[in-house]
Amino acid sequence: MPSNWVLAIAIDGQGNKWIGTDWGGLVKFDGLNWTVYNTSNSSLPSDTIFAIAIDSKGSRWIGTSRGLAKFDRVNWTVYNTSNSGLPSNYVYAIAMDG
Repeated sequence: MPSNWVLAIAIDGQGNKWIGTDWGGLVKFDGLNWTVYNTSNSSLPSDTIFAIAIDSKGSRWIGTSRGLAKFDRVNWTVYNTSNSGLPSNYVYAIAMDG
């Protein structure tokens, strides 16, 4: 774990644990291996992760201190105040609507 400060946790359909940390980025734990995604090795806009949600297609939505990131297991898309209707770049919570 890159940080002891855990701010969010989500579990995907394969049982992987996704952990959002303060200053450490996003961590995936598959039961054996730890994978860290941060601003130096992914398109995450920030290493402070406030919220994580997983939609019905398996995309991970990550709320950060610099916008909202979507990770579809291949590509990253970042939404912020300059390219979307977000009123703030601080995304503290995410809810999915079926």
